Amino acid sequence: VDVLKRSPNCTKSSSTGDTLSVHYTGSLTNGTIFDSSLPRGQTFKFRLGVGEVIPGWDQGLLGMCGGERRRLVVPPGLAYGDQGAGGVIPPGATLVFDVELVEIPSANQQRAPQQLPLQQIETQQSQPQQLQQLFQPQSQQIQQQQPQQQFQRQPQQQFQQLQLHPQQQQPQQQF
Repeated sequence: VDVLKRSPNCTKSSSTGDTLSVHYTGSLTNGTIFDSSLPRGQTFKFRLGVGEVIPGWDQGLLGMCGGERRRLVVPPGLAYGDQGAGGVIPPGATLVFDVELVEIPSANQQRAPQQLPLQQIETQQSQPQQLQQLFQPQSQQIQQQQPQQQFQRQPQQQFQQLQLHPQQQQPQQQF
């Protein structure tokens, strides 16, 4: 971990369980950028130290202050390992992230769940879809993928067995 810019007025540093709002750019060691929050103009929010992001982020962003910038060099064992991710991160890749902590929002503030998944994303998808899924919670990926796969196998049978529960808006099995 390299500190690129320190915060002059640090009143709270990040700790396990805090929700962080960050801007980041992720690249391979050869300089190829595979993702960045900057062009989207939106920060990436996640809870630190609870497995919502790769272990390299959970470890490398502890003790960070608002306004601080760090460079994380994340070995494969703390990133995506031998599987890689989404066809954009090769197997066994060491990753470089430049991360700026924009803020540590209040614990009462609601946030959209997001994460860097800990498993490989299917490689048949187009790159924009891969990058979008790369930062989607694994539970959302599984919910989105499973019904679609079931429909492909037995469309009529599955259509009759599934209904949308009005409160949850997720497929539920009929009994």
